[in-house]
Amino acid sequence: MGSLGSRFGKTRSLIVGLFLAMLLPTAGCGDGGSSDSEKTPQASVPSSFEEAGRTWTQGEMTTADERLLVDYFNQKPSLAENPTIAGSPFLYRNGSDAVRFYWVEKTPQRINWIRLDRSGGKFVGVEQGSGSPFE
Repeated sequence: MGSLGSRFGKTRSLIVGLFLAMLLPTAGCGDGGSSDSEKTPQASVPSSFEEAGRTWTQGEMTTADERLLVDYFNQKPSLAENPTIAGSPFLYRNGSDAVRFYWVEKTPQRINWIRLDRSGGKFVGVEQGSGSPFE
């Protein structure tokens, strides 16, 4: 029972994080004038990008997308515990059924990211790295 309660708590935390990220999309984007911000790595989030001849366009998260993510993280709780996965992901579609979810974490030293791919009605891969995920 403890495991189920723990899993529910993690799922609930993910849902709350997704909800808060949608409500507060500009949090932390103010003009603080801090000299530390000049040293922090920057990653631009493009409205679209091309990769391997496919164009990916940023889209809005739907309720169906949220449900799919919650179900996926219920099946993969260790991935849900990764600190890079916080808040709402950036979502990109390529015009077919393929969807990519990107979580981008900026730290003072580097940018970390995780990408979750969905195609053909199922999740087909997870990739993580540092630096800009769009270059």
